[in-house]
Amino acid sequence: MLIIDDLGTEEDNKWTRAMIYQIIDKRNSMNLPVIITTNITIEELKERYDDRTYSRLASMCSFIKNTGKDIRKIQGKEKTDRFIKELFGG
Repeated sequence: MLIIDDLGTEEDNKWTRAMIYQIIDKRNSMNLPVIITTNITIEELKERYDDRTYSRLASMCSFIKNTGKDIRKIQGKEKTDRFIKELFGG
């Protein structure tokens, strides 16, 4: 099992795109499992990586869009609220 977290946050250049392609192609050709998380859309995947990479991703993955709230934003607001309460004695 390979997990690629935050695909699309790596430096965008020829070398990294080639490495991503090689990883995806190898996993695909060997029928090895992979889980990929990303904050970019399917359209952005198509634009950032070439058709060969996207085609392999589409053939081996089920795209699941997470429409939930951003937990980091929620946690940040909670921390700010606690800090303000502590600071002003609320």
